Amino acid sequence: MKKNDENIILNGHEVLKGTRRLDEEKLEGFNDWKKLDTLSCLQEIWYKGNPTQLIDYIENRTLIEFLCLLNHKQKIIDISKTNIKKLSIDTTSEVILNEKIDTLILFGKNLGQLTITNSRQGEELNLCITLEKEKLPDYHLPLLEDLTLLYVQKLNIDDLAEWYPNLKNLFISGKTGIFENIQSLSKLKNLEKIYIEDMFGFSGEDFPTQEGLPNLQQLGVQRIPIQAAKIIEKSFKDIQKLEIIDPKSDKWLQTNLNNPFHHWSDSEYIPKKHAKEAFNAYKKTLAQLEKLNKPYKEKEIKKILKQFVEIFNNIDKKNSVGTIEVEEITDAYDSLLTAINIKNSSPYSKWFDKWRSF
Repeated sequence: MKKNDENIILNGHEVLKGTRRLDEEKLEGFNDWKKLDTLSCLQEIWYKGNPTQLIDYIENRTLIEFLCLLNHKQKIIDISKTNIKKLSIDTTSEVILNEKIDTLILFGKNLGQLTITNSRQGEELNLCITLEKEKLPDYHLPLLEDLTLLYVQKLNIDDLAEWYPNLKNLFISGKTGIFENIQSLSKLKNLEKIYIEDMFGFSGEDFPTQEGLPNLQQLGVQRIPIQAAKIIEKSFKDIQKLEIIDPKSDKWLQTNLNNPFHHWSDSEYIPKKHAKEAFNAYKKTLAQLEKLNKPYKEKEIKKILKQFVEIFNNIDKKNSVGTIEVEEITDAYDSLLTAINIKNSSPYSKWFDKWRSF
């Protein structure tokens, strides 16, 4: 048996000496970092909790290049003395990067309050931000060339072009997102690659022409308005690579755009039948609520909403609902209340946590 094929016991778990990754479950409550010296091939660490001692340890482990910090509750994360090349981190007040960092992944709430200290001002950095309900933050990285935005709900391209004028690669994935001022993409003259999916609120006339994006080599769009897709196809037919997938008709937009579960069918983590159940549950529940006569009777509303929550309890029994999906179900429930002008602070919103088992 090779040395790296041997197992050791680490924090109560069997781990191969040659392992390249440790996840947060194996390191839960762990703080004896010198024991990781036996894992000579270790390159990637996922950790939940205060990472101060871990970062001190990593400063002397040059092979460790990826670090994911979850629920760390620290105001400042300083990796300036490490060799970390890829950092994934939830919300903090300040993150101080090293000279070798090439990827920074940000998620969590209050992202706009974060300060990024990077001596290169974003040059040679790939920044990935999970926005959810957040607005695009200005991190004062004017030389940033690669930007990925996930779960976008609303995006003003005027802001993006002003704050990140040097972009070459732009990936935008919406959560039934809406563009504002998409024509301002033409201000980003260095753009070479653009990929857009699940974004709406624009027409083909709003999208820049090939002449407006002189350095563009690759353009991909998926699940955007069909009218925009047709014009983009004509305008960019001569670029190096053009990909148009599943453009959406006006009828689809009218039926689906406001259904918070329409994108579940594209998730690799949610079975198609459960995605369809969720979509139809929202559609049916909204229709039932809108048919109710005013003044609303609490008993009727309660019955309809409880049936809605029970559908997701059943889905969770068959296929465990993840954290992001729980948030989406919660938002969907709140939007049902809003649809009939009931405030989320009312007793109706408390029923949700009482009924749900996921």
